[in-house]
Amino acid sequence: MAKECPKIIIIGAGIAGISAVAELYKQGFTNTVILEAQDIIGGRIQTRHFGDSHIELGAQWIHGKDGNPLYSLASQHDLIPTEKCHRYEDPNKESFFYFQNGEKIDSEILTDVERFFTTTSCHLDQYYRNGLTCEDSKSVGEVFYKEFQEHLDKSSESLDVKRQKQAVFDWYCREECADTGCHSIYDASVNGWGLFYECGGQIEVNLSTGYRPILELILAKIPKEAILLNKPVEHILWHEGETPCTNASQPVTLQCKDGGTFSADHVIVTASAGFLKQNANSMFHPPLPKRKMDALKGIGFGTVDKIFLEFEKPFWEEHCDGMHFVWSGDEPFQLDCIDAEQDVDREWYKSLLGFQTVTNHPNILLGWIAGTAARQMESCSDDMVLKVSMAVLRRFTGNPDIPQPVKFFRTNWHSNPYVCGSYSYLSVAGHTTDFATLAEPLPSKQNPQVLFAGEATSSHHFSTTHGAYSSGVRAAHSIIQIYNKDHTHDLPTPSPWQYEQRVMTRRQ
Repeated sequence: MAKECPKIIIIGAGIAGISAVAELYKQGFTNTVILEAQDIIGGRIQTRHFGDSHIELGAQWIHGKDGNPLYSLASQHDLIPTEKCHRYEDPNKESFFYFQNGEKIDSEILTDVERFFTTTSCHLDQYYRNGLTCEDSKSVGEVFYKEFQEHLDKSSESLDVKRQKQAVFDWYCREECADTGCHSIYDASVNGWGLFYECGGQIEVNLSTGYRPILELILAKIPKEAILLNKPVEHILWHEGETPCTNASQPVTLQCKDGGTFSADHVIVTASAGFLKQNANSMFHPPLPKRKMDALKGIGFGTVDKIFLEFEKPFWEEHCDGMHFVWSGDEPFQLDCIDAEQDVDREWYKSLLGFQTVTNHPNILLGWIAGTAARQMESCSDDMVLKVSMAVLRRFTGNPDIPQPVKFFRTNWHSNPYVCGSYSYLSVAGHTTDFATLAEPLPSKQNPQVLFAGEATSSHHFSTTHGAYSSGVRAAHSIIQIYNKDHTHDLPTPSPWQYEQRVMTRRQ
C-alpha cells in the first residue's frame, strides 16, 4: 500500500458488512472494525435451532447458481446437498390450493392462472430491458389486474370458473408481495420490474445446514475483536469538501447511542434501506444530499414474515409440498378466536398465503405473510397468531382434527428497530437509478468518506443475499483502490436475465 493503513469502520454486521471487512483484511487493511447495533451477527441472515433441526428466520435460499458468489462459496465447502437442493425439482411433490370452505381447487384452473401470471411478468420485464415506458400506469398491480380482466373477458367459461380464477389470481398477487417484498402489488413499479436480474441455473437452492455456515466461512477471515456488538450508531459526522482523505484528518466521526465516539478515514454504512428511510434525516451531519434522500423515497422496503409450526409428526401426505389459502369473496368466513370488537381491523390472516413443507425438516410447516398484513400480524400476541394460524389451517384444509403444534415461532422483521422490514424493491415513486444512487460514496468516488453497501445498493440483485455480499466487496474495493492505484479486481458478473425461468419465487 502507498501509505499507512487507514482507519475504516463498518456499520452493521450483516453479510454486506462482514464481506467488506473480510475483503479489507485480505488486502492488508487491518485497521478495520465493525459496529453492530444488535447483539447478534448476520443481519437478515438468522439461522436458529428449532426442535431437532434449524430454521431460517430471514434469508431462506441461495437464489441462482450461475454467477452467484454465494453459490460458489457454498459449493466449494460442500454446503449444498447433492439431492433435492432445488426447491422445485421433486416431481413427486404437489402443492394443494383450497378455498376457505375446504374445497380443493382444480389443477386446470391453477395452471391457467399461473401461466398467465408468468407470461405477464415476462411482458413487464420488457419495459426496463427494452427501454420502454408504461404511459397508462406506473403500478404493477394495475397492469396485472387490467390484463387479467381482459384475459377473463375473452374466455367463454362459466361465471363460477371465472370467479375461481379471479380468486386464484388474487392469491398470486399476494404471493408476489412476498417475492418482491412490496407493501402492495400496487406499490411496485412497472418501469423497474425488469431491473432485477436472476442468476441462471437453479432458481432457489437449499443449503444442507442453513445459511449460518456461510457466515462462519466469511467470519473466519475476521478477528473476533474486530466486531463490536451492541454498538448502535446515532450520528455520522462527515465533511462535504473535496480535500483528499489523509490518515491525520480522519474526517468522519461516529457517535454511538451509548455515548462512545469513533473517528475514521472511511465508513461503510450497511444499514437496511428500511432503517435509513426512518433515520437518515437525524443520522447524517451534514444531511444526505437531496439525490440520495430522493433515492431512499423511491426505494420501497416492505415486510415479509414467517410462521413456523412444528408437529409431533406430519398430518399431511408425504407427497404434499404445501397447503395454500385462496380467498373467494363469495364465501363467508369468520374465526371464533377473533374478538370482533377488538380485532375488527386486524384481518391480517386473509393475507396468509398458506403453509409449505420445509426440505429436510419433515415435521415443520412454514407459513408466509407479506405487506401491510405482516405488520398487523406483528402487533398481535404470539398466542393470537398461533390460534389464528391453526384455525385458518383447519378451515381451509377441511380438517378440524389437525393437532396443535408442539412448537411455534414467528418473525417480526418490521418491529426490529434496526431492520424495519425485510428487503427492497423499486416503488411507483422510484426511478431505475435509485439503487445506484444510494450506493454512491460521499462526498465523491475520489474522496469516499462515507460509503454504502447492502442489498438495496445493488442495482440488479437487490433483495438478495448475493447482492448484499457483492455490495460489501464492492465498497471495500472502492477504498482499496484509493490507496493502491494498481489494485484491480473483478466482481461476479451479473448473469443474464432468464425469461424462460421466470416463476413465482421468494427472494428472501
